[in-house]
Amino acid sequence: MTRRRAVVFGAACLVLGGCGGGDNEPRTVTVIKEQTTVVLDVGKSRQVAEQNSLARSSARNLVVEAEVCFTTRQTYVGCDVPERLGPSGLPIGAGLGQVQLSEVTKNGYTVIAHSLSGDTFSIVNDGDGSLRYPCIETSGSGDCIAGSWKPS
Repeated sequence: MTRRRAVVFGAACLVLGGCGGGDNEPRTVTVIKEQTTVVLDVGKSRQVAEQNSLARSSARNLVVEAEVCFTTRQTYVGCDVPERLGPSGLPIGAGLGQVQLSEVTKNGYTVIAHSLSGDTFSIVNDGDGSLRYPCIETSGSGDCIAGSWKPS
């Protein structure tokens, strides 16, 4: 092989990513692995968004149930008993994926929705006619901004 052909061959090997073929397989696997990781991250983000959306919806629905209970009792006291909330179909409890009514007083309450993502969304009725929407985010979803969430 002439020197010129050797230089052209060497340059072609460098441009094409090396000679011999054995070096190409790990690079291909790495690229596939990185693409799979991106797909999994997008899937996880979508799953967290759905879980958080369901938790916020459950929180809003439990507020409706608490208000109905108040209408019949003229107090929120006792409205934290699931039997007094009516057949809402909501997953009542303090576990992940559940919603609860807590800190119940005559004029107010706190609803806490525990998302399967680990995030917590609350609705607080202090009895002054306004509602607050505090939250605690652990999933990195971005659904909790400055300690609050916005009802939709």
